[in-house]
Amino acid sequence: MENPKKYIEDDIVKMMECGTINFDDVVKKIKMKNYLKQHKFAIGLRKDGYFVTRVPDKTCKDGRRQIAKRTKEEVEDAVAQYYMQQEEKEKLTNAELITFRDMFIRYTVYKTEFNSSNTEQRYKTDNIRFFEGTDFESKLIKDIDGEDISIFLLNAIRKYSLSLQSLKNLKGYINGTFKYARMKKLITYNPVEDIEIDNLFKSCIDKEKTTEQRTASVDELMKLNTILATYRKKKPYYLASYAYQIAEITGMRVGEIVAITWDCVNNNVLIINKSERRNRDKNEIEKYEILLSTKGNKSGIKSREFPMTKGLKIFFDILREIQKEKGINSEYVFEDKNGRMHATAISDFANRISKSAKITTSVKSIHVIRRTVSSNLKAIKTSTGSVSNMLGQTEEINRDFYTYDTTSLQYRRRAVEKCCKKMKIS
Repeated sequence: MENPKKYIEDDIVKMMECGTINFDDVVKKIKMKNYLKQHKFAIGLRKDGYFVTRVPDKTCKDGRRQIAKRTKEEVEDAVAQYYMQQEEKEKLTNAELITFRDMFIRYTVYKTEFNSSNTEQRYKTDNIRFFEGTDFESKLIKDIDGEDISIFLLNAIRKYSLSLQSLKNLKGYINGTFKYARMKKLITYNPVEDIEIDNLFKSCIDKEKTTEQRTASVDELMKLNTILATYRKKKPYYLASYAYQIAEITGMRVGEIVAITWDCVNNNVLIINKSERRNRDKNEIEKYEILLSTKGNKSGIKSREFPMTKGLKIFFDILREIQKEKGINSEYVFEDKNGRMHATAISDFANRISKSAKITTSVKSIHVIRRTVSSNLKAIKTSTGSVSNMLGQTEEINRDFYTYDTTSLQYRRRAVEKCCKKMKIS
């Protein structure tokens, strides 16, 4: 008689190929079965219809804690979860057994408690890209020193042609993991402190963008605005074109633009106090939510006001008229019959009009426009404090990352000639 186990394995393979179950489900079921083997207490059915069992718990009087659920499967899940947690605790109480992989997983779980699901997804993808399957992730954290980290980072630079910023991000993951291990008293020092990072920086690929790539020139803006005017004639009800030009005036973030509500549009000011955030849930389904800015953003700025210019007022009047014609009664400015517009739609539109305008330096995204607005305001001697307040940034961030020389080559040539004339240089 053939081994029945073979048929079970064949069925599992077929179900995985058909998409009925996936590998993670199989692993989960096997682990759950192993955890249940450790369970010494019976699972019984109470008179009230609940299934019950007990698990060890030193905090209880008799050293056991009751678990009660409506179904036996739910009790088994709870029991398996209990033993899994105990296993993790046992690992983390013995530094002799903890690998970098174990610690990195614990660190990312800790970090995602304070961040969005997007951050969690980035940790997962970067873990697969940089750490998974390497000798480095298998090393015990107690044995890793500065040389190990330096070699790992150097290999990553060569393998992935890392830019300076990418290297800083990767170093940040490793540094965060060891800082967390030290915080949990599993190690006494952080070996990242021993690496000579400046030497590694020299090996990075220079991907620094030019001013022409980071901002839009006057000529480029003229080309874009010509395309926008043509676009509105053909599609007067398409909201993204208006959103792009509001960005040109205000320098708002794309998530802030799609979150504008009519109660924030006044005669004198535009109140910027909301932003859209896009998340992915565990099933990789995108979800959108509107967040109030009252808690402040990463730059430390809360709700802010932007002066209502004539140009802004004209665009908002047009958008109000569009909603009225289409019979749309919404609190959001950028909403049509298909619902509220999302930031991705405006970003895609920026990509399309950059191509239509035949701009070759870079896609003139909303973020590029944001830098351009900041730089042009500074060029006409607007104070850093005023610019940073209007854009919703700290003065340091505005000065370091949003101020560029947007003058043309001809302007700079005339300036040098004027300087030479004053200095009596022919």
